[in-house]
Amino acid sequence: ENPFSSLHSVPTISVILTFGTLTGGASYILSEHVLETSDHFGVVVVGTYLVLSSYFMVHYFLDVYSNSYKSISKDKQFYVISNLIKSGVLASLTPFAIETLYQALWLNHWPNARIRNLGTIYAIPDGVSLVMVRRNSVNTIIHHVCVVILNYVSIHNDYSHENVCRLLVVYAIFSSFAYLVNLLLATRFLGVTKQMSAIMSIGAFLLYTSCCLINFTWQAIRIKHLHDTQGHWSIYLYSLAIIFLAWDDLILNRWLIKNARTNFQLAKSD
Repeated sequence: ENPFSSLHSVPTISVILTFGTLTGGASYILSEHVLETSDHFGVVVVGTYLVLSSYFMVHYFLDVYSNSYKSISKDKQFYVISNLIKSGVLASLTPFAIETLYQALWLNHWPNARIRNLGTIYAIPDGVSLVMVRRNSVNTIIHHVCVVILNYVSIHNDYSHENVCRLLVVYAIFSSFAYLVNLLLATRFLGVTKQMSAIMSIGAFLLYTSCCLINFTWQAIRIKHLHDTQGHWSIYLYSLAIIFLAWDDLILNRWLIKNARTNFQLAKSD
């Protein structure tokens, strides 16, 4: 067995449980102190500091307690940590994302401060990943860059008026529901069985595909509506950015089903 292929399970499980606990705590802090603030720059600074610190804290823990973690390359180590962190962040955002989606689509209420702060927190792990992770593919790098740029636009947008940025909010919300995918991407290098990896792949595929189908359909309908009623140049720019994001989503879906098939075959051969 290749000692570089996985991490020891005990430190891995400890990190995942710790992240689960921190996710719950983060959700409480977000609801009480962050989401309604108008200091979006402060959210960027503090959030970036916390995510950067998390990289080194998790790295220190695994480096001390997992010999196999020390054996894999530094690029792969930080790729694992990046996906663990993003999974935790997206999981902590999910309850508020669901509430915001309901308010926006059913009640036509688009709270500016909350939307801007949710978008900022969503974008921070992607921005930090651009600096900390060298293992990212070109598609992933383009995806992260698009997220960071679009979030900058979002912070300066007034959501009380119908515009293309409302579409961006819905896209980000559906993406946040797929935190299981990032956890799965990390567990490719963690000590989980092939059967468990295959089950997680199927679950992530069903979740992610469902979110993508609903999201892409809604996006197409609203883009056409804005094109017919407004015809603003930003619609075409947004459509171009969405193509890059959607293409990365489609590549990820293809990998999820391929990974599930491969792991089921390996599990049967064991």
